[in-house]
Amino acid sequence: MDTWGPSDDLPLLHAAYRSLLLLLLTSAARIGEMADLTYPPIARNPHEWEFARGRGLTKTSRQGHHEPSLVVKAFPSNILRCPISALERYTILTEPHRQQSGPLFLTSRKPFHPATKDTLARWVKATLNAAGIDIQSYTAHSTRAASTTAAHQRGVQLHDILRTAHWTGASTFHNYYYRPPPSSAIASAVLDPPR
Repeated sequence: MDTWGPSDDLPLLHAAYRSLLLLLLTSAARIGEMADLTYPPIARNPHEWEFARGRGLTKTSRQGHHEPSLVVKAFPSNILRCPISALERYTILTEPHRQQSGPLFLTSRKPFHPATKDTLARWVKATLNAAGIDIQSYTAHSTRAASTTAAHQRGVQLHDILRTAHWTGASTFHNYYYRPPPSSAIASAVLDPPR
């Protein structure tokens, strides 16, 4: 994705790919939640955009505990990985094809209509494939495990990860999403007991 260059130069489909992947990685959200985001943002400034969820629900929403919005923050230290920069480019390119309000993600060809979660999943797989990632082993949902595992390994507190991903217990994260890289062959040979 970095090899595509700055977001300001991206064509529509690459702008969509980058925006979607960065939103998934920075929010630990599901594809269905991305399909549910509405445009225009309910709040917007150079450092942060806030999107309403069309239905205000996530997969794990329960009565009295739903997330009505998703806040996306800028990442100015690396403009190629800045979700706000990617979203700015994407929304400029899609503006002529939008109604007053509607879904954030639109299909990339005429007649531009709301992108389904299946379309968004294909976009993620295309992006992963372009990055050289085995798409037979990794799916669009893999971004949820990748982002939360990376956050945990870099010292983000577990309660912050659980809150962001909308998990009520640590067991969900540890049993289904935490995927630390395998230890090296040398470390295993040295540390594992002989057979």
